[in-house]
Amino acid sequence: MLQYWSTWNFIWFLGAKMNIFKVNYALKSSLILTSIFGGSLVYIYPRKMVLFPQHIYRYRLTTMQMIITDLFFHQMPLLTTIFCENNDDTCGRYAFIPFSLWMQYNMFVKNNMDKLYGVPIKYLLTSSFSLYFIGSYIKHKLLK
Repeated sequence: MLQYWSTWNFIWFLGAKMNIFKVNYALKSSLILTSIFGGSLVYIYPRKMVLFPQHIYRYRLTTMQMIITDLFFHQMPLLTTIFCENNDDTCGRYAFIPFSLWMQYNMFVKNNMDKLYGVPIKYLLTSSFSLYFIGSYIKHKLLK
């Protein structure tokens, strides 16, 4: 399951809830983007999620399983964290550190990133970086 960003993001969220990691803008921006993209992959591209894609045994999640998974791993962390007070003022750009580790992990184990979500990874990366930079612009330029 480490091939999915949601796993890394959920571990980061749980670590913040257990006071291992701090609640900051990096975590919140990651949760926002994961919530948006997790939801869109569940509702726009349903039935694309496959567990154990590299193994002989492949399990395709049902629509209801995907909705429950989305609510638990994407939406619930966002809703329980977004209004929490930050423990520090760390900029959201530090979300790129765990994200780059996730990308390196997938390259190291030779996961086909285009097959991981059933959507070409370049579309997901372009969209997520675009939303991230728009959010950063709003936060740093318009809300000052």
